[in-house]
Parts: sequence; structure tokens; C-alpha cells
Amino acid sequence: MKNRYWICYTLDYAGIVALVAAGIALLGAHWFSGSVVEGAVLTAFTYCLAGGVGAFLAARMCEIARVLGGHVDASMEEIVELPSNVEHLPERAHLPRAA
Repeated sequence: MKNRYWICYTLDYAGIVALVAAGIALLGAHWFSGSVVEGAVLTAFTYCLAGGVGAFLAARMCEIARVLGGHVDASMEEIVELPSNVEHLPERAHLPRAA
């Protein structure tokens, strides 16, 4: 989208950082598999993944709210007049009938 607010960029960057942190936490859980630390790292992965997805959703909701909040209603003065070059068709009473 064009003309985005700084809040959308900030939320997008926060989402990217959170998703990278979730990937690192998942790699750490794989590295520490079978130890006590694995549970804590998997919990960190869950929080980072939820935070990243939440940040991306919040950024999109901000953009949607901006688009819906900034709409302009069309007024009756902006309607363009139709051209007068429309052909008028004959009425039913003037058409010849078949025998």
C-alpha cells in the first residue's frame, strides 16, 4: 500500500523480529532436545510466534481502519450529465404488425 503510517511499518518490523526470534527458539528447542531447557525454549517459541502473527494482524487492521475511516462520500453535484446523443427507439404502437 502507498502512504503507509509509521505505526504500520513499526508493527511489520516487530512482526519480522518476532518471527525470526521464533525460528531461533525453534532451532534452540531442537538443539536442547531431551533436556530441561527444551520446555522453556518451546514456550518462548510459542510467545514469539503469537507475537509475530499478532503484530502483522495489527498492522493490517491499522491499514484497513485508515482506508475505511478516510472515505469520501460522493455528492450529487459530482454526477456527470449524460450525453444527449442517445437514439430513441419507436414505441410499440407505431410498429407495423404481422398479418
